[in-house]
Amino acid sequence: MAEETRQKAVRLFFAIWPDKETRMQLGRLTGRLASVCEGRKTKAENIHLTLVFVGEVNASQVDALCRAADEIEGHGVKAFDLVIERICVWKRKNIVYAEINEIPQSLIDLVEALQSRLSLAGFSLEERPY
Repeated sequence: MAEETRQKAVRLFFAIWPDKETRMQLGRLTGRLASVCEGRKTKAENIHLTLVFVGEVNASQVDALCRAADEIEGHGVKAFDLVIERICVWKRKNIVYAEINEIPQSLIDLVEALQSRLSLAGFSLEERPY
């Protein structure tokens, strides 16, 4: 059996996390809303914005993923702010989420740069709009 097939598969994604104050505010809000929506509270440290979902990969591929992500530094990706406009509920799954009105172009640029580098590194990604 090849070593790669014996390696443990891990489920990976690239994400950004809000600053600590924002995470804590959103964490308190999830606590209040969990009972109203009959849902489960998300821990503040788990609140994030997924950029690219990679899926299951062999643990041996993690370094290649990190190298691909490192390659976007210095390629015109700029910092950005996200303004949460409203809190919504996806009733079908009882999921509460924060919504923004407009996706900043810098966020789109970051996602596209990351997707491009990951694809060039040989990773298959979902083809859907961000």
